[in-house]
Amino acid sequence: MLKEFIWKIRVYYEDTDAGGVVFYANYLRFMERARTEWLRDIGFDHKNLIEKYKLIFAVKNLKINYMLVNASILAFPFSESLP
Repeated sequence: MLKEFIWKIRVYYEDTDAGGVVFYANYLRFMERARTEWLRDIGFDHKNLIEKYKLIFAVKNLKINYMLVNASILAFPFSESLP
């Protein structure tokens, strides 16, 4: 059984669309970063995988299914202070 892996990411304003929701293509960037951090967590990094095992990961296929969600659950408090 694999241990649970949790990696927190900060979502920046630049990652969102005009509605304040993460732009769909950015999920791929977040997934790739999470995969890298998961590998590090279990003791591997990209350099080690290449040098020791001659192993490089390349995405061959990717399928993402998006679902419709209630926009009210996506709302988050946001405040900004200007001098």
